Amino acid sequence: MSHNGFPTLSKDVVVFVPGLGESFFAHKLEILRDNVQVIVRSCEQWACTITVVVRLYSLEQEEVLRTWSRLVLQKLFPRIAVVIYAQRALLGAFLASHQHLWKAFPRATHWIWILDDVRISSLVDVHRMLTCLEQHDLDIVSPTMSPLCSFCHRFMKSSREVPEGDEGGLVKWPPVRLRVTNFAELFCFVMTSSACRRLWALVPEDSQYLWGLDMLLHPYGALRLGLVDGAEMHHYYTSREGDKDTYKAMCRELRSVKKRYPQNVNFHFEEFRSVPLSG
Repeated sequence: MSHNGFPTLSKDVVVFVPGLGESFFAHKLEILRDNVQVIVRSCEQWACTITVVVRLYSLEQEEVLRTWSRLVLQKLFPRIAVVIYAQRALLGAFLASHQHLWKAFPRATHWIWILDDVRISSLVDVHRMLTCLEQHDLDIVSPTMSPLCSFCHRFMKSSREVPEGDEGGLVKWPPVRLRVTNFAELFCFVMTSSACRRLWALVPEDSQYLWGLDMLLHPYGALRLGLVDGAEMHHYYTSREGDKDTYKAMCRELRSVKKRYPQNVNFHFEEFRSVPLSG
């Protein structure tokens, strides 16, 4: 059966924030709340079960996060489940050492990986993106980046022209097309559970910052990728603006990944086809 062209089969969605950092902590909690709201609202008319999984960097903030989750997140969205892991480790190192964490959620049909400082637009239809995977035989789809965000590959940018007064980059029009590509930068990945396992397996054992992983998805993971132009996200805090030594270490890791995985995309981006999305 279907409704408005969308299958009504139930979905068990895990929303995964793999690293909630202590810098700008209050703002990141607001971003998390807003992202969950977008996901819940766009999925509420479907038979979707939603579990929010947050990995916290700072052990000192664990009680704060648990209290906020109970008093804010679960009061606003009483039907979701929340799971919190507190472990002090860099993003890549945590994922490399927990490559079977997905087994803790055996019923999951889909995963949404999203960085702690990425906000998806309030008008993004997340359920449409979930459905896109099946309808277009894809493993991963990603929103495109707001034109006002500079720290991302140009390939990731939304084609939207920024209207006057759209300072937050979140004034939106509906999703209009799916770009099937060989690359998607890891900011917000909507994917099948199978793709999640394959993505996790690609994380290099010595990864620290996870830089370079997204260039391996198509050539080494055979993952089928798409960018939804018209579903936007906004990235708030860039690595370049942080500690300079850390940024240099990230760049060294990226160069190392490129060298060890010579078939990486490395700016040889391709758009295989562009598919209009119906309303």
